[in-house]
Amino acid sequence: MDFFYKDDGSIENESGEMIFYSKERFLSDIYYGDNCFLCGCSKNGGIEFNDEHVIPKWLLRKHNLFNEYITLPNGVKRKYGSDYVVDTCKDCNSYLGMNIEEKVKKIFDGGFLSIRDALSTGNVKHIYIWMCLIFFKTHLIDARFRYHLDTRKEEKISDLYDIETLHHIYCLIRSMRFNIEIDSQCFGSIILLKTDKNRSITSYDYQDLYEYQTVMIRSDDFALITVINDVGISERFFKNHLDKITAEISSIQALEVFANLSFINDKLAYRPNFFTITKNGSRPIISVECPEIIDLIEYDRNEFGLLFYRLIREYHENISDIDLEEIKKGNRTFLFDQNGLFNKNSLYR
Repeated sequence: MDFFYKDDGSIENESGEMIFYSKERFLSDIYYGDNCFLCGCSKNGGIEFNDEHVIPKWLLRKHNLFNEYITLPNGVKRKYGSDYVVDTCKDCNSYLGMNIEEKVKKIFDGGFLSIRDALSTGNVKHIYIWMCLIFFKTHLIDARFRYHLDTRKEEKISDLYDIETLHHIYCLIRSMRFNIEIDSQCFGSIILLKTDKNRSITSYDYQDLYEYQTVMIRSDDFALITVINDVGISERFFKNHLDKITAEISSIQALEVFANLSFINDKLAYRPNFFTITKNGSRPIISVECPEIIDLIEYDRNEFGLLFYRLIREYHENISDIDLEEIKKGNRTFLFDQNGLFNKNSLYR
């Protein structure tokens, strides 16, 4: 198949499909435009469009979330079932359902053991791309809403974001739709933890931190955490602590793991460099230049404490005997006891 290079750096195939979107075209057509978020086709071409739920319907149904609300960064609440959707053409909506969501649903329906088996038998790419997809849709919708409720201020929620990184994630999520090769080194840390349903505040939780490029989904008996852009470095840094987790964890403990991995990724002294390349007019490949040196920059423990507090503050009423100031200082852990051993008997939810 032949590929054609546009002046702005985008690449089309001989069928007219946009195989690679340049950053400029991505911003104009997808992020700030209203084209299909996956293939990029325009609504003006007479193509039928559907609403693509940011959180897939099968997950909303599983946890009875259709009439529940998510709070956006500007404080506005949107109903999961009707208001929390992005523009998608009918073909891409069907593609996502049949080729992405059905497979992930089947894996997730089996809980922790099913996901563990999937990750160990070659499904890392599929699960990683799905987590990137949820993260991307979550922040694509932020381009639609003002950050300030004062209509005199034009700033959108998305104006706070580093668009370069979001463009990389966009290239990743399109890879399966257009058969784009991804260098396996590009995949970020993926951590699966078994959770104790009796020590969870809710059966479901979604968390992401845009500035840290991390996302977590907790459902029933598992928590799945992905660091999108660290090529697995954060997991290696935190491995000694992960190895100490010898039993099911509570929802608060899952958030502590999430906070640690997010913090490590933010403090990497040398970062991976992602790029899309083509060779001799062949199909593009998403690749990465990994850092030769793995180290962290200096940091204050208070920085971690404030991040962890940010994640658990809405739950503190469910936690008894807790000193929030000690959490803000980075001096409080729910994962380990005073001897550094996993606190499997912790009463904290």
